[in-house]
Amino acid sequence: MAESARYWRKPRPPHSRVKSEIVTAYFVAWAGVLNQSSEKLVYLDLYAGRGQYWTGEISTPLMVLRRAAELPFLRDKLLAIFNDVKPLNCSHLRKLIDDENFNVKFRNAPIVLQREVDEPLARVLGTKKKPPTFCFIDPYGYKGVSMQLIESVVKDFACECLVFFHTSGINRNMDRPDCRPDFVRLFGEARYKRLLGQSAARARDREHCILDAFAETAREAGARYVLPMQFNFKRTRRISHHLVFLTKHPLGFSIMKYVMAKHSSKTDEGIPWYGGRVSYVYIEGYEGCAKQLSFGIDGPMAELKDLLRKEFGGRWLRVRDVIDSCDKKQYLYTSQNIKSALSELEKDGRLHVRVPPARRRRKGTFADELWIRIS
Repeated sequence: MAESARYWRKPRPPHSRVKSEIVTAYFVAWAGVLNQSSEKLVYLDLYAGRGQYWTGEISTPLMVLRRAAELPFLRDKLLAIFNDVKPLNCSHLRKLIDDENFNVKFRNAPIVLQREVDEPLARVLGTKKKPPTFCFIDPYGYKGVSMQLIESVVKDFACECLVFFHTSGINRNMDRPDCRPDFVRLFGEARYKRLLGQSAARARDREHCILDAFAETAREAGARYVLPMQFNFKRTRRISHHLVFLTKHPLGFSIMKYVMAKHSSKTDEGIPWYGGRVSYVYIEGYEGCAKQLSFGIDGPMAELKDLLRKEFGGRWLRVRDVIDSCDKKQYLYTSQNIKSALSELEKDGRLHVRVPPARRRRKGTFADELWIRIS
């Protein structure tokens, strides 16, 4: 959030800390998967900010660098590139990098650029073939995020992106003529016109339409898998913004579900759940079950068990095959949720297990190579 100096003078809000924890945790997991196959791994932060709040608490760039510096393979392979349009932010971030000796700790010294995130930058990113790159796009607002930028970031092998998507700000300004060019670059002309036609809908309905339109944009730009996490205002519980993860590979989709689920509201059964559906939602101070379940009413776990019976019933499959199939179909259940549902089905007498030769099974567990048949 580089464009607002006031932002850095305030105490760091909890949702910002959660955002940075998600970025850092996923980046390390992503890098671990690619370590054996890639000589260079890139972390690209297009709106890096100053790296530190006036209170002294560090922000995403320093969190990523400190975590990466703990891992020998990242000290050898990582190239971290930070960008911000504000000179003071860039100079402060460079000083922090120097003070912590990151230029020495990493084989490739971190780079701090000062550039506007615009169409020329998107074209530059799009014309060069990139090594595996995890890109974080976190603007203050929504300007600069475009379909062209997303396409240029995710086009190459193992290139993924996490976008701060300012849902409420877009919703407020959708009808403003002066914002039209920004929204056309973001959604495309046809989708933008369609959103204008939905402007009479209730605010919450419009926000979901806006998110759906962005998901369409991202898929058209090359991201096969789109995973949003909703952030709500603390007091009103209204939607503030989303973090939207974009990838071409189901493994990335699966890993990010696990990372986001740690911070999401969940049922007592551990299923990410809010507003009567499976979804990833963070609300500051929100605790406990995301939905009160009444006697006689099927809950999220019952819905998942029914889904597994319909999708996979009657066939012998490995547990890993079931989980991978759910990821490829972009179901939002985590692997832990699926294994919990399999355990429930076994207790119900609806699941049969076949243990591979020379393997032993601990009761109630579901290793990836275990064979199962749901009835």
